[in-house]
Amino acid sequence: MRSAGVVQLEQLRLDVMLLSCVLSRSAAETRRLPFDASSVEGEFRNAVLGSSDDKPIGGGVMTRRVLVCSFVFGVITTAAAYAQAPGATNRAAIEKQIVANERAINEAVAKGDMKTFHSIVAADAAGVDTAGITRVNAPDFDKMMQSAKIQSWNIDGSQFYWVDDNTVVHMYRWTGKGTFGGQPVSSPVWTSTVWTNKAGKWVAVFHQETVAMAAPTPAPAPAKK
Repeated sequence: MRSAGVVQLEQLRLDVMLLSCVLSRSAAETRRLPFDASSVEGEFRNAVLGSSDDKPIGGGVMTRRVLVCSFVFGVITTAAAYAQAPGATNRAAIEKQIVANERAINEAVAKGDMKTFHSIVAADAAGVDTAGITRVNAPDFDKMMQSAKIQSWNIDGSQFYWVDDNTVVHMYRWTGKGTFGGQPVSSPVWTSTVWTNKAGKWVAVFHQETVAMAAPTPAPAPAKK
């Protein structure tokens, strides 16, 4: 799937080709170059400030001034949008950062460090596990999380599913030992976290846990007759 930046660059290339064709047609009909070949800046100045020799292009009502101004505006907006999009080339670095953030969240839970936890998790984030639906902004959330007593933990097998350039799902396996609310924690657990880019910062907005099923016991071999 192509990123928004790639699509925008392709559209920009088509716009350049269209502009070239239209200006070439205008030059042929008026028997003059559409701009001073030695000075593109001069043509742009004429297009923006006006020129006494403005003429309709191809017999239409659109002048060179309108066309060039529209084209320049398109270039500016396309470049701005492209600069804001992370693009596929940055995804590997973002995924590495997200794994580090995921580890930081787990370490914060194990240590009862809710300040670090809230610095990485969105204030309105939610989660789902075997106990039901949990919301980070619930009044008793911090007290509940501090009941976790994790002795050891690890995450592995990370995989990513990109929804768009600003939203990605991180899927992995969690293993560990400890208690939560006085009960032993389940392990291993298949886990996913939705991360989103908010104002340039990647934060967790949704978390889900599914206890791994035990491998089925193989059926005994039939008795030999």
